[in-house]
Amino acid sequence: MLPKNKVKDFSPAGKIIGIDYGKKSIGIAISDPNRIIAFPRVVLKGKNCAENLAKIREFIAREKIEEIVVGWPLSMQGEVTTQTKETQQFIEVLVATFGLPVAKMDERLTTIQAKKSKGDDAVAAQILLQTYLDMVKSRHD
Repeated sequence: MLPKNKVKDFSPAGKIIGIDYGKKSIGIAISDPNRIIAFPRVVLKGKNCAENLAKIREFIAREKIEEIVVGWPLSMQGEVTTQTKETQQFIEVLVATFGLPVAKMDERLTTIQAKKSKGDDAVAAQILLQTYLDMVKSRHD
């Protein structure tokens, strides 16, 4: 499910960065250039916005990222939470800072799935990015 978001027209190639924005850390995953597979990359610790944006900027430049997907943290009932509002503010900063298209991807249960597989927030970002890649691909097959 893609809640109200800004998604550019389908592009079959170019890397996408997936971001799991949490209270204590930010999980980062990146797709392959053909947008088939998502790979966990790193977990950014802490809430220093300037420092985290600088690290995200490095990934975007180094990996030649064309799009951003951010986990959209709704409650299990599909309602907006405090974390949803914080994530929206983070998305607004991403858009203003990088000028790339940003899609919101429902992330309910991704952290639980990641923990079950002994993964971290980067794995949660991988799960949400892979879900996004599969969904977009299925819409264009």
